[in-house]
Amino acid sequence: MSGLNNIREAYSKVYESKSPSFEVRKSSGAGALTPSAARQLGPKAVELQKKKAAAVKLPKVNIEEVELGEAHWDPVTKTIGSVKRTGSDPEIQKMAKRAAASGPKKRVPLGQGTRNKASSFTPSSREQAKKDKKNWDSYWETMHNKEEIEASRDRMRSILNEMKTNYEAVLDLVAEEEVELVEKAPPGAKFERMVKHIKKGYSKDGLTDRERAIAYATAWKKYNKTKVDEEYLLEKARGTRPKKTVHAYDVDETLFSHGKKGKPNVKVHVKDASGKRVKSLSNQEFNTHKLEKGHSYDFGEFQSAKKFKETSSPNKKVIKDVKRKQARGQNVHIITARSKFDNPSEFQGHLKKHGVDVDKSKIHYTGGMKGGDVGEKKVKVANAVAKKSGASKVHMYDDAAKVHKAFEKEKQNAPVSKKIKTHMVAPDKKTGESKVRSYQATK
Repeated sequence: MSGLNNIREAYSKVYESKSPSFEVRKSSGAGALTPSAARQLGPKAVELQKKKAAAVKLPKVNIEEVELGEAHWDPVTKTIGSVKRTGSDPEIQKMAKRAAASGPKKRVPLGQGTRNKASSFTPSSREQAKKDKKNWDSYWETMHNKEEIEASRDRMRSILNEMKTNYEAVLDLVAEEEVELVEKAPPGAKFERMVKHIKKGYSKDGLTDRERAIAYATAWKKYNKTKVDEEYLLEKARGTRPKKTVHAYDVDETLFSHGKKGKPNVKVHVKDASGKRVKSLSNQEFNTHKLEKGHSYDFGEFQSAKKFKETSSPNKKVIKDVKRKQARGQNVHIITARSKFDNPSEFQGHLKKHGVDVDKSKIHYTGGMKGGDVGEKKVKVANAVAKKSGASKVHMYDDAAKVHKAFEKEKQNAPVSKKIKTHMVAPDKKTGESKVRSYQATK
C-alpha cells in the first residue's frame, strides 16, 4: 500500500506544474455531445454537433516546447522520482561493485521458498488452497457488508431492549400485585420438580414475588410447549383412522414397575383357613404361585389405587410405545391380573397422568375371574375383546413368560384367519430400563 502512495506522490510532483495554456470549460449544450451520442439522438443532433465542433478554435501548440514529465524507480533511494539513473551514475557503480564482491547468488532448489527453510516449507494442497480462498472471500464479503451487518445489529438491539422492557414491566406488575399470581404448578410430577428446582436456585433468605413468578411462568411455558407438541403429533400422526387390531398391555412390571427408586413394593398376601397371613408374594411371585388347599389370596394392597400410586414408577419406553399406537388410531386395551381397584377413577387418572389415556371400558381386570391360571384368564379376555371389536389380530404385551405361553398355546388352536403375536417386556441388561421385544426372540 505504501508503494502505491509513493507512485501517486511522484506523479503529482512531476505533473503539478504542467497545466494547459488555455482554460477548459464544461459544456451542457451541443458541444457536450460526442459523435456517437449525436447519432443516437438523430439527424438534427448530428448536424448541431458538427456545427459546434467546427466553430471551436483550438490553440496552436508547439510540441517541441512541451516538456514531458517522466517517473522512474531510483534503486539507490528506493523511491520513485523524475530523474533516471544510468550505469555511469557513481551510486549505481558502487552498488554494482558491492554485488560483484558478494559473489554469485546461491540458487534455492525447486520447491523451497526463498523466505522459508527447507525443513519447514510445505506446498499448499488443493484442498487447503480452496479453504484459504473461501476464507478470504468470506472476509471481503463481510467487509463489504459491514455497514449492513452493523445496521442489522442495531435493529436487533432495539428489538431486544423493547422485549426486555416489556418483560420487566410485566414482572413489576406481578411484584406490585396489580395482577393476580396463580401459584400453581402445571399438572405432572415433572413440572412440580421444575418449580422446586427453580425456587431452590434463588436466595435462601426467602423468595420475592418476582422470583416466585419467574418459577411458575417458566414451568407453565414448558408445559404449554409440550402440550402443543403432543397435540401436533396426534393430529399429524399417520393412520389416525381407527383400527381393529387389539393391542393389550399388562400393568405391573409392564407399564409400571414397583419397588424402584426407593419406593415400596406391592404384595399379595396368602392366608390359611383360619385367616392368618402365612406368606406375602410380589407381582412376579404371584404369577407362578400355586395356592394350597384351604389357603386364599388377600389382594388388599393390589386393590388399593392409592397404594398403586405410592409404589409404581412408569416404564417410559413402554408407555411411549402405547402413546405412539394410540396416535396412529390403534385399538389399545389394558388387561391386568389385578382385581378391580377400590377407586377405578383414581387408577385411570394415574394412567392418564403418565400419558396412558385409556377409557374405563378398555381396562380389564382378571383377578375376580374363576380359575387359577393368569395366562388363561388373559387369553379369554383378549379373545372377547377381539370378537367385540371384529379384530382378527391380537398383540399381547406382558412381563410374564407364563402369560405368553398361554397365548402361544392359543395360537396353535386358533384358526388360520386369527393371528396372535406376543411381546415380552423386560429390563435391559445394560441400562435396566424396561423395553419391548418379541417373545420368540427371548426364548
